[in-house]
Parts: sequence; structure tokens; C-alpha cells
Amino acid sequence: MFVCCIKLIAQETGECGTPMPENYRTYDEVLTTSSMSAEALALQNYCINLYFTIVRNDDGSEGFDPADIPAAVEYVNQYFSPHGITFYNVGYMFYDDTAWNNETGGSGPLSVPNVINVYFRKSITIGGLPVAGVGIGNSRCIIRATNLSNGNSIKSVFAHELGHNLNLLHTHQCYYKPYNSSCLEMINGSNCATAGDMICDTPADPYLCNEPTINISQFNPDRTNLMSYYGGRNNFTLQQGQRMRNAILADPDLQSRRSNQCAIIEGNTAVCYGTEYNYSVVAYGSPISYSWSVSPQLQIVGSNTGNSVVVRAVSTSYNGVATVSVAINGIVKTKYLRLGSPVLYSNHHVSGLNDWVSVSSGNRGMVAPSSPSITSYYWKIEQDTLSNPPSCPYVSSRLARFAYTNETEYRSNLPHVAVNWGDCTGVYLFSCYGENDCGRILIEQRHVEVGESLYNPCYKMAVQLIAAPNPIINNELRVFINRPEMSDPCDFIQDYSLYYGYRDLSEIKNGIKIYDYYGNLIKSQEFLDEEYVLKDLNLSPGNYIVNLKTKDNEFRQTVIIVE
Repeated sequence: MFVCCIKLIAQETGECGTPMPENYRTYDEVLTTSSMSAEALALQNYCINLYFTIVRNDDGSEGFDPADIPAAVEYVNQYFSPHGITFYNVGYMFYDDTAWNNETGGSGPLSVPNVINVYFRKSITIGGLPVAGVGIGNSRCIIRATNLSNGNSIKSVFAHELGHNLNLLHTHQCYYKPYNSSCLEMINGSNCATAGDMICDTPADPYLCNEPTINISQFNPDRTNLMSYYGGRNNFTLQQGQRMRNAILADPDLQSRRSNQCAIIEGNTAVCYGTEYNYSVVAYGSPISYSWSVSPQLQIVGSNTGNSVVVRAVSTSYNGVATVSVAINGIVKTKYLRLGSPVLYSNHHVSGLNDWVSVSSGNRGMVAPSSPSITSYYWKIEQDTLSNPPSCPYVSSRLARFAYTNETEYRSNLPHVAVNWGDCTGVYLFSCYGENDCGRILIEQRHVEVGESLYNPCYKMAVQLIAAPNPIINNELRVFINRPEMSDPCDFIQDYSLYYGYRDLSEIKNGIKIYDYYGNLIKSQEFLDEEYVLKDLNLSPGNYIVNLKTKDNEFRQTVIIVE
């Protein structure tokens, strides 16, 4: 059924036998006869509908998995989209016929109109020889289903056959059986416009040629071209792209397969108050009807029935998501916009940001909360000299800096950053902002203290309280606060309720309280140092409870005896 059609172009037959398609046209005349300018032609919406038929055996076995169709379309679009051509997946159906799946009989399914019909089936042969795929005219493409799951070089069969559907020839056209010297492309390309594949930026290709009078070693074909038979195919040339667009514009058979489903609304993704924005769309058809609409936060200025529209915001109190849509001959396309300044929808904080870090804390990662309204992040580290001047203020390389840049400011469209807090003690003001075209929002601002081991809150759980002598002698009690030495850099989130705005632990006092066994407070004292002597206690003989609250908010308790 398919072999008899004109424009039959088979791939990988194993011999040189496919003739030039009958009545082949390049359609180059569209560039000279069209009333549209070259710029207008370039802006055409070259969108082609695909419909998939998955051929299986009578019992539904040995068929392509339809879940893999989107990936197959995405795969071929990566090669066609650089040339302004996009394929759109309309849908699929199953066709269960063991004979047709294995080429032992059957009549095959009917074609779906207004699409390129793509058939995935188990077996394809031409002249008794197996082939990977075949493109038939502008309307059908048959692919051996296994060729879509065996690596990129085999997947390129799909792109190759769609190239045939859009009027491309093999790069080795006329160099295989039946040998036809009248259309051979010269090695120097002097007849490139009328011979071979009739495209001048594809070098002459002798693939499969077994004519003894031709010295194949003198050729330098493009082995990466998708219309060749070589492995590693991954591109079409610029002139091949033009040839396909010419066919889409001028071939009546392809006109019926075009679509506006791939149309994209072009324009700014951020809308700020007080500014008007233009949005446009490139569509296909004659005639074309447009009908634009916007969400309630926006307003259309002027007409809404052309291929472009002017939009502005109507409220200064809304920050969030808005939409602009257009119906093109009934097909609705929508673009989502960010309206107004950045906004966070909950009380988010910067992850990894701590109030206290030890000196030499390097490359500490931080992550800011993300939001659709934020397009970039601005980070800043300032010395807070009024709170606590750094211990080495004139050695900038040793102060807090963003990692890898050695700067105190950093801007990125990614919500993460790394900080090297340096080896100078001090207090720094850390700020993180979210930005877009309309403004900036403060995500978090916090003082970060870079501290020495003496007041290291990371090790506060290991603080020991030593009360001596015990029993008490001479009404004196000596209190020791024993802190372990810091072995590794660490960080800590402080309890702000303890500090009342102070940032330097050296300014905060330790506190000791002595209670009798009835809960009565006998003695209360504050002290700055890690060792303190309480004198003239005048305690009656008995047992007492000593409570210690350290400057880093750790609590310890012990029992003392008075003889």
C-alpha cells in the first residue's frame, strides 16, 4: 500500500536503490513570488501536527509504549526547532493487526486527516530488505518501533524520516543504485543547486556508492547530517531548514497539516505598575482571527483583535501572578506573568544562616526561599562596626566574604550562595533580597557573630559546673565554668530572648542562684568571668541547691553541703 506512493524515500535498505522522487520541487520560488517580506516569512509559525498509530499484534502485544511518545516528539523537535519548525503531538491510537505489524498481510489503518501520520510498527521492509523507517510523501511516516529505544543514532531515524516528509532528499542522492550519473553532485559543489540533494551547504556524499569510476576517498561528506546514513547524526543545515520551510509554505499537501498549537505569546514576563507592555503572537491561516483577554489585574489598552495587544496593570495593591491569553481561530494560548514587586507567600527564612559561627568557617552554603515572582537574588555582607568591630578590620581577605568571589555583594538568578566567614572575630550584618524587574523584597536580614572558642555555643551542652570546696569551708564557695576547647568550626542559632539585643557574648553575664531545700532563694549573683568566688555566705548547716545559667543560655545544677 505504501510502497506504491510517490515520494517514497526509504532509509537503510542496505543497497543503493531509491530513485529520485517524481515531480520533485524545491519550492524556492516562494522566496521570490510571495507578497510577504523575507522578515515576515521568517516569522511564520511553522507548526506541524503529528498523529501516532501504534501497531500491535491481535492480542495487543509487541507494540510501542505510548508513554514514550512525548519524549520522541521532544527528541525530534530539538533538531527542527533551530530552523523554526515545531511538531505538535495531536494524539495516538492503537491498531491491533498481527499480519500488518509483521508485514505478512493486512491492509493497514486509515489515515487521520490534517496531520502527518506516524506509524510505529514491528517490521518494515523494502524489496524484501529490512529498513529502519520510511517517509511517504508529506502525509505518512513509518518507523520500526524498536529504533526509538536503542540510542540517539537509531532515534535519529525518526528525525530523518520527518525530514523526508518535509521535502528533503538524502545527502547521497544519486550515488547509489540504480546509478544515475546525470544527477551526481560534483565534489567541488559546482552543480550543487541542480544535482544530488540540490542543496549547496551539504557536501557531496558518496555513501553506498559502488561505481568503480568514482574515487570515494576524495569526498568529504558531512557525517553528522540527519539526511545521511552515517552514525552520530545530529543536525540539519541552514539551507535544509529553508527547503523544509519552503515546502511548508507552498506545498498544498503540507498546508492542511499546519497548526497554531505551537504559537507562543511573545512579550515581557514581568509587569510593573505605570508601564504599558506589548504582547504579540505569530500565527498561521487565512483568514486568521485573534481575540485577546487578560486576568482581572490587567487591562487591555486599545484593540484586542489584532496579532498584538497592549496591556497595563490596573491595581497597585496586587503582587502575584496574572495572565494574558489569545484565541487564534479558536485555539487558546496563555502566557503567565509576574505582576508587581516580588512577594513571598509565607514566613520563609534563609536556610543555613546562623547567628553564631566560629572563625575559619568556610564555604557555608545558604539557600533562600524561591517564589515565581523572584527572578534574581541579591546578597550582601556588611561589617556592623557599632556592635563589634572585627578583630582585623584592615585585612579584607580575612574578613567575611562570599565564597569563590571574595566580594561582600553577590547577585545571582539562583537561590543559593556560599559564604566564607573568615578568621577574624566580629559581627556582620547579612542581608538577602529577592528581585524582579519591578522591585526588591527583603527575604532576611540577620547579624552573624564570628566568635572564638571561649564563647562557643556549639559546645555549650558540654559545659561543666564545678563548685568547690564541697562541703563548704569558711563560708566561701568557688564556682568554675569548664568549657571544652573547640576542635572544629561550627555554627549555632542563638536564643535572642536571652541577649536583649546584645550580640557579643563577652558582654553577657553568667548567673548563679542558691536555694535551700524548701525552694527559698538564699543568694543570687552575676559575674562575667568563667571563675567566681562567693564570700561571706553565712549559710546554716545543711544541703543547698546551686543553679547556674551561663551567658550562652546553658543551665546546670548541683547540690552543696554546709557543715
